[in-house]
Amino acid sequence: MILTDVEIAWIAGLLEGEGCFATSKNCPEIMLAMSDEDVIRKFRDLTVPTNTISVIQGNRIGRDSKPMYRVGVYAKSAVELMETILPYMGIRRAIKISEILSEYTRYHEHKGNFCKHGHDLTDSNSYTIRGSGQKVCKICQQEWNAKRKGA
Repeated sequence: MILTDVEIAWIAGLLEGEGCFATSKNCPEIMLAMSDEDVIRKFRDLTVPTNTISVIQGNRIGRDSKPMYRVGVYAKSAVELMETILPYMGIRRAIKISEILSEYTRYHEHKGNFCKHGHDLTDSNSYTIRGSGQKVCKICQQEWNAKRKGA
């Protein structure tokens, strides 16, 4: 993704006001939703032109029911975009982006050493399923068993 300084500033301003930064299953994502299709299309074309724009029919009482348009940027593309716009963001968004990038880096540097809930998969805290070689977190297993007994 090669962007000019003006395009980076435009994207940062747009996401500062209308964007959502999150992580889903250790996958960073940026979501943008609004009723201005041309703005959504421009954002998509500048970031990941192959991504699909979803249309959500509006359902606002007492207002014109405008359709909403939504597009997302995920995984490595989201990481690259977050790193690019970070210097342009306000404090609250910059903190959120920094947390996501830190979590992403930690997960990918130590992939296989942590369970999906972030527990260390040390020899004393995990066991390996014979045949598949998959590591299972003892803490997660205990929590799952406790929930099952309580249900």
